[in-house]
Amino acid sequence: MTDVEAGRRPWHLWLVGAASALWNCMGAFDYTMTKTRNADYVAALTPEQHAWIDSFPLWANAGWGLGVWGALAGSILLLFASRFAVYAFAVSLFGLAVTTVFQFGVSPMPGTGNSAGGMLFSLTLWIVAIALLVYAIRMRARGVLRSAGDGGFVPAMSAPPLFPPAPKRPYAGTGLKTGHRHEQGRRGKAGGRTRFAA
Repeated sequence: MTDVEAGRRPWHLWLVGAASALWNCMGAFDYTMTKTRNADYVAALTPEQHAWIDSFPLWANAGWGLGVWGALAGSILLLFASRFAVYAFAVSLFGLAVTTVFQFGVSPMPGTGNSAGGMLFSLTLWIVAIALLVYAIRMRARGVLRSAGDGGFVPAMSAPPLFPPAPKRPYAGTGLKTGHRHEQGRRGKAGGRTRFAA
């Protein structure tokens, strides 16, 4: 019996989910610190880079947010073996595409926009985002990722219930019914003898 048939999550689901959650937490931290203008975090940015971030149009800001929070949500849903992880990673990939169009096609970031380091980092983001989406799709196809209505999965290390149900007695009540039938049989026989004697 496989792990899926036994209702257990495969070990690599925990590994991919935890590793991707840590990776995407860094993106969420960067987004939060930048948007809140944390003084220590944005101190290394030049005035031109500050102005570039402030110039983000609404669609670029939306793409950045979808890419960051969609990826983090997908990792968390992956740990819960939810099929909605596929949709979250798809939204994240769409957000990354929007951000990439803005950063490399519309308005490159001053200083590091189209540099080798910036392009390598963007390529890494794409590889991770695509890999997570493909992994989630494959896990859903194998039946590992399910919705709440499907009954979900029981963790491999789940504890037994505190008060297990009492075992059912397969013949409980049979003796009662049998005794009742025997009593009816005796009454029928007695009645028959009485009618015959009359």
